[in-house]
Amino acid sequence: VQVHAAPRLLLEGEVCFTGFIMDTYCIERGTLLDNGSVETLKGPEKHSIHCLVEIDRCVDSGYEILTDPIEGSDDHVRVAKLDAFGNSEVVRVAREVGICSTCSGNGTQRKGFAATVTGIQRETAGPNPPTLMVKSLLPSSVNCEDLRQSATSSAPVTPAPIISEPDLPSGGCPSVPDGGCSICGENLCVGNPDVIFNFPGQPEVACAELQQGGYQGLIPLDQCAFLPDFVAVCKCAASGGASPISAPPATNPPVTIAPVTQALAAATQAPATGVTEAPVTSPPVSAAPVPRGIFITLRETRNQLRASFRKTRDGEREERRKNIRERRDRTDVFDR
Repeated sequence: VQVHAAPRLLLEGEVCFTGFIMDTYCIERGTLLDNGSVETLKGPEKHSIHCLVEIDRCVDSGYEILTDPIEGSDDHVRVAKLDAFGNSEVVRVAREVGICSTCSGNGTQRKGFAATVTGIQRETAGPNPPTLMVKSLLPSSVNCEDLRQSATSSAPVTPAPIISEPDLPSGGCPSVPDGGCSICGENLCVGNPDVIFNFPGQPEVACAELQQGGYQGLIPLDQCAFLPDFVAVCKCAASGGASPISAPPATNPPVTIAPVTQALAAATQAPATGVTEAPVTSPPVSAAPVPRGIFITLRETRNQLRASFRKTRDGEREERRKNIRERRDRTDVFDR
């Protein structure tokens, strides 16, 4: 497998890596779980596809891209950590090309799974590698240079089905796809993608992941319209990473004639029963609670694939135990 040590620029803001795919668990433990005598960063080509996609600890830890060691070192380089979509694509593609108990049965590869991955890189604080918002994950036989030429010449590429990242216009925010929405509001986008957005009673989610959920239509449009008042921590701006734009002063919400969701209706004040002639100073308007459905949708999207993988593995694990017990029973009978 040819493994490139540096990313190739495809389009503005989009990069391409070809490298070994390794789970974070095996990286952080220092040696391969399925071959304890091999240091993970020195021998990723010896890592079995069984360990990569069938061991819960490895699958749940997520995946990273490893490229060639730099001069003077034997360790492969941790260049990027994949997002949730990238992690699910690793499992799918590895099972197509590999040999394991949950693989498709059409593959021939047992060890050293490598892939060509494209996407948009998000820098993170600390020693961890940057997160790659994955656009496509293809077998390593697909060349980054070929993808670059196809992208610049608008020639069609036939990768596996992907969820596309919105196009990035020069100097501005991503354009919102049909059926999607911007969590920051019209013509604004997240300027601080790696900050964790936290709301009481809801799972934590990175600003970039929340924005991606809006672009991909995972957040209902009627709920998405209320998010700009709650995502100040994400530093919404006219272009990603730019100086934040201050939110306008709060005003009394307009009267809504169309039905609203149950969560929002519960937070709506009852209409006034009379008219007061004397001037009344309006109290500050409190922001309505974020509808729970927004985060439940994102959480279910992240966890749905993992739950499916675990269910499949549990069934196959029980089947293997049953076969082992039957073989032992036959052996006992023969011995007697």
